[in-house]
Amino acid sequence: MDSNKRMRVLFICSAKADHYYPRNTQVLEALRKNFTVIQVSSSRSTYLARISHVLLGFLKAALTQKFDFIYTGFLAQPLAVFARIFSAKPIILDAFVSVYDVLCLDRKDFQAYSLIGKLSFWLDKISFSFARAIITDTDTSADFFSLIFNIRRDKFHTLYMGGEEEIFYTRQTKQIPGLFTIFFHGTYWPLHGIEYIIRAAKLLEDVEGLRFILLGRGKEKAKMINLSEGLGLRNISFLDWVSYEHLAEEIAKADICLGGHFSRHDKAARVISGKTYAYLAMGKPVIVSDNPATREVFTHLENVYMCSLGDEKSLAESIVILKDNVELSKAIAANGLVLFREKFSHLSSAKNISGIINHVL
Repeated sequence: MDSNKRMRVLFICSAKADHYYPRNTQVLEALRKNFTVIQVSSSRSTYLARISHVLLGFLKAALTQKFDFIYTGFLAQPLAVFARIFSAKPIILDAFVSVYDVLCLDRKDFQAYSLIGKLSFWLDKISFSFARAIITDTDTSADFFSLIFNIRRDKFHTLYMGGEEEIFYTRQTKQIPGLFTIFFHGTYWPLHGIEYIIRAAKLLEDVEGLRFILLGRGKEKAKMINLSEGLGLRNISFLDWVSYEHLAEEIAKADICLGGHFSRHDKAARVISGKTYAYLAMGKPVIVSDNPATREVFTHLENVYMCSLGDEKSLAESIVILKDNVELSKAIAANGLVLFREKFSHLSSAKNISGIINHVL
C-alpha cells in the first residue's frame, strides 16, 4: 500500500500495550505495517485509572487528529460505547475478551442475572452492535458470541493470536543429562486446568528423570501447590513469574510444552492459549487439549499432540508417547514451527488484519 495513501487508524485501549497484554502488541504490530496508527493507551496501574486516562486522550485525539476508523483493543468495550457517542467513524472492536464471559461464565465472579452480570452482558452486546466489525481469537469464539449476544455472524472475523518472534524463537540450550522436562507457564486461573497437570505428574511419578516445571502466579497457585504437596509429589517445581526474556530461556530448556487449556470449562473448548503460539515459535513439541478451537488450526500428530479435556490420564499418556517416540516428537515440533511461520507470524497477522479492515470498510 502506498504510504501516501495509507488510512489512518485511532487505536484506543484501556489495557497496557506491553508483554502483559500480548494481544495489544500483536494488533499494533499488525496495524502499523499497513496503516498510520494514532495510539491512545495508558500504563497506569488500575483499570479505572487507565480507562479514565484513555477517555480523555480519545476526546483530545477526536478533536485534533484526522483518522479514518477506530480500533478498540483488548478489553475496550466501554471505549467502543464512548467512541460511538463522540465519533461517527467506523469502529473495529477486538473481542479477544468478553466482559460477560469472563465475569459470569468463566471466573464466575458474578451470577449472570445479578446487576453486574446484566450490566456486563449489556456492555458486550451494545459495543458489539456499535462495531462495524468484531475481531475474535477463534471461529468457535465468534460462533459463541454471535449466538449468545444475538449479533449477525458475518460481523465477526478471526485473528488468531501470534507470538512475539523477537523474543520467542528457536535457540540452543544446555540440557541437564538424565532429565526430561515438561513445561507450562500461566496465571493459574481455573480455565487452565493446572490440577490435571499435577494429577498427571502423580501418575508419572515413577518415571525416572521426568520433571514438571510450572512457572507463573495467579489466583489458584497456592491451591495448586497444596494439591501437589498433598499428593506427595517430588517431580514438580513451581517457579515464580519472570521477564519474557527469561521465560523464553526456560521454554528453551523444555523437552515438551503444555499449551492447554486442560480444564472442563466451557470456555476451554472455545479458545487457544497464547502460550501455545510461543511454544510453536520456539520449535517445541506441544500438547494441547482436543477441542473445536484447536481443531480449527492444528492437526493431531502432525503439528501438535492432542489429549482429552479434563483428563489427567490422557495427558499422562500423551507425555509418555512423546517422551518414548523421539522421531514423532521432533516431527511435531518441526511441523509446528512451520505452521507458526506460515499462519501466526507478524507478517501473517498484518496481512489478515489488513484484509479484514479493507473488506469491512
